[in-house]
Amino acid sequence: MTAYPFLSASQRGFTLLELLVALAVFSVVSMMAYAGLRVVLDARTHTDQAAAQLAELQITLTVLARDLEQVVERSVRDTYGDRHAVMRYSPYTIPRRLEFVRTRTRTGPQKSALQRVAWELHEGALERLSWAVLDGAAEESVVRVPLLGQRASVTVTTFEVYFYHPMLGERSETWPPLGTGGTQFTGLPSGVEIELELEGLGRITRLFALSPSS
Repeated sequence: MTAYPFLSASQRGFTLLELLVALAVFSVVSMMAYAGLRVVLDARTHTDQAAAQLAELQITLTVLARDLEQVVERSVRDTYGDRHAVMRYSPYTIPRRLEFVRTRTRTGPQKSALQRVAWELHEGALERLSWAVLDGAAEESVVRVPLLGQRASVTVTTFEVYFYHPMLGERSETWPPLGTGGTQFTGLPSGVEIELELEGLGRITRLFALSPSS
């Protein structure tokens, strides 16, 4: 005989045991749903981060390619009046810097049609450097723009440059390359090979053919 004989079967509530079982099942299902949602969110985060890194890399290589496509055979003088090669790079200097002169679109009557630029690995980021003038520019006047290694949480661990001699066809790790008796070839290479090592993305190599502007 039930405790409440006046209640029909459809009016009776759940017992304590049934409530505990229901709560246990609900907890298990909730934990499984949260774990699944967490996996989806983590995958989306990693996908977005990888997409941002690849987009930053693509922009950097595009800007670098435009700089090298517009390279000109024009040397610059430093603050002491000493003339440097039309393109300079050495793997033995710290930080490593690839420097040259390129053409640019005039933005005003006082703007030169040429611009001195450089690419440098600095504290895990690949930066583009530019100067307002070609000759006699002090190092303090340089404008630095980080293009790869800061905005998308990617670290550049290696920046290496190789050059192809236009006459000998040999690859050199320095420019100007050292010649017989310590002389140097002062022109431009026929091609520049860039190697970047990115943390989490591996090594990336790009070869740029040079067609110096007159």
